[in-house]
Amino acid sequence: MKFKRLCTLVLGLAFLAGLSAAALAQDQVLLRMNLRQGQAYLIHTRSAQTIAQTVQGKDITIHQTIGMTMTYRVESIAPDGASTIRLTYAAMQFQQDGPTGKFAYDSTQPAAATYPGAQVFTSLIGQSLTIVMDPLGKVRQVQGVNALMEKMLQQLGEKVPANVRESIIAGFKEKFGDEAIKETFANMVFYPEQPVGVGDSWVQRVNLTRGYPMIVEGSCALRERKDGFAVLEMQARIQPNEQAQPLKVGNVSLQYRLSGSTSGSFRIAEATGMVASGRVLQKLAGRMELLQPDGALQMAIPMRIESTTDLEMTEQSPN
Repeated sequence: MKFKRLCTLVLGLAFLAGLSAAALAQDQVLLRMNLRQGQAYLIHTRSAQTIAQTVQGKDITIHQTIGMTMTYRVESIAPDGASTIRLTYAAMQFQQDGPTGKFAYDSTQPAAATYPGAQVFTSLIGQSLTIVMDPLGKVRQVQGVNALMEKMLQQLGEKVPANVRESIIAGFKEKFGDEAIKETFANMVFYPEQPVGVGDSWVQRVNLTRGYPMIVEGSCALRERKDGFAVLEMQARIQPNEQAQPLKVGNVSLQYRLSGSTSGSFRIAEATGMVASGRVLQKLAGRMELLQPDGALQMAIPMRIESTTDLEMTEQSPN
């Protein structure tokens, strides 16, 4: 009789364990890009940063704000789920306040521009890139960068001095070249390999070679699921990317050695995997090195950077 009761108890516990496992599976979500052909989104980003440098014993502080509005249209979906997306620059804003004065640019009011490099931003408006991304959000291919470069060169014309022209082109490639675009999206990829539930976390690592080359290593965690959205939080530490090539500007090369931390939160639509909104905070400190043509150190400039980047994405009605 006791053996029979024991078997009944074991079977009962096994049944309850099965129910608990099923309930746990239902509470998990697999975050992936799951788009449909024809879907369209409007993306707004705004990045504000403060750069503090010490040059030959003199402290210099620069405040910058860059805003972008882009349209994002799904052109096609491959059998393996990869999305071909047309990204179009719709509007841009730029403000800078520093030792050389205050500059501003707004593509909706180009006549009021006071920024010397405004032609670069103007050349982007209305231009598109085609990006192929897999379900994990990794960029497989970028097309259209050469056309952007040609348009920019036409806008610059011959009025800009050769050295300034070269500097602008180098900066453009750093921000809008093939690798820069890939890394921009890589920095926003935080999908876990497996389904996750509230409280679960996973390791993330991103190698950046453009802009400020760095290695970002940390973790993401699913903090909340509500009304069809997943809320993720990210914490990471930053180290210099010693493998990145210096940025060449004329006869001088620039190399950044920056360390620090970054944190952020993102609200993701579970049905599509798209980021509805997000904010990233970043603090960096280190130095910028000016290198001679032979690679020898010419000057080291201590610097600190603090930035806040906000993103908002809304789905639009298909045309």
